[in-house]
Amino acid sequence: LLLITICAFVVAIAMIWLGRKMKNGDSPRGYLWNMLESLVFFVRDKIARPGVGEHDADKYLPYLTTLFLFIFSMNLIGMLPFMASPTAAITVTGALALVSFVVIHVSGIKENGFDGYLKTFIPHIHLEGGPAMQLMGKLIVVGMAILEYATAFIRCGVLAVRLFANMLAGHTVLFMILFFISLVANPAYQIKVAEGKEWLLFGVAPFSVGLVTALSLLELFIAGLQAFVFTFLTAVFIGLAKHPAH
Repeated sequence: LLLITICAFVVAIAMIWLGRKMKNGDSPRGYLWNMLESLVFFVRDKIARPGVGEHDADKYLPYLTTLFLFIFSMNLIGMLPFMASPTAAITVTGALALVSFVVIHVSGIKENGFDGYLKTFIPHIHLEGGPAMQLMGKLIVVGMAILEYATAFIRCGVLAVRLFANMLAGHTVLFMILFFISLVANPAYQIKVAEGKEWLLFGVAPFSVGLVTALSLLELFIAGLQAFVFTFLTAVFIGLAKHPAH
């Protein structure tokens, strides 16, 4: 909770500061201003517009930008020594997915009306033939409608599990590789398996540290990638809710 609060304050302060700078219409100056403005335009051009659509993208840009930066910051804070990624907890990613679930379906209801939005989950199937074919068509429609309604919940569940699993798996791999050093240095281990082979520690330690360093660079990429995937899928689901394909 402390790390989540820190990330929330960092994102809020950064966006408020950037908003005041951009409000004046001045050209960006300095590394921080350019970086933050580039991130906002990245979300607009690569996430909001392709996912939601050109017409409605700007309406959802504040939410999508906040979501992207908040997840990205929570992913990155776990790379600092003695810190952890809040997104490696299913409760955190589940809460994020729940918020997106509300935004997605409220957007669909506002665009199509409550009854109209519920009807968008019912497929239109027409089968030629007698009463048997018509009955089969109705059964297929009912079955597909149930699946579509279930999909509305499954999509957001997948958002939560994907982010949680990727972040937890990455940190677990880093932990296990470094744990090899402790394992080899453990006196009990040396007595049972490697008695008289203390030199193993001098080989395992540099290898583990070097491998963890390389994987940490990959984790930096994954931190941004998972924030992008979560936010982009949210934008796509908002677009599908507002403009369902019939």
